[in-house]
Amino acid sequence: MNLEQTNKIVILDFDTSKLLANRIFNPILAKKVSHTILPTCYLYKEAQKQGIQFLTPDVFLSLRNKPKSSLLISHLITPFTEKLISFGVKPTILTCQESPFIATRFYVELKNIVVYIGILLFLRG
Repeated sequence: MNLEQTNKIVILDFDTSKLLANRIFNPILAKKVSHTILPTCYLYKEAQKQGIQFLTPDVFLSLRNKPKSSLLISHLITPFTEKLISFGVKPTILTCQESPFIATRFYVELKNIVVYIGILLFLRG
């Protein structure tokens, strides 16, 4: 899908270097990193059917003309998150696939994070 053909852009913000360059949307590569990422591959395919283009943060940030009105889905807060927001990407969904025992810092900081995120999805702990 050509970015000029759609105004529906979603940036999927994961901090996994092996899955940047839009590799996170390849189920074979994603499964090698974590089975918990696989649903993202299927979401990506369904979104494409609806004319929605998903990008990884590095791909979005490398674009010379960044699409306006892009949405952000973040897994935790990554080194890309604030930079994406500074370019006008709208934080929409924040996920955490780890328990509070593993992602302690995230949960401690959650009250400071929620002010700019639309939907939070995380494990009850």
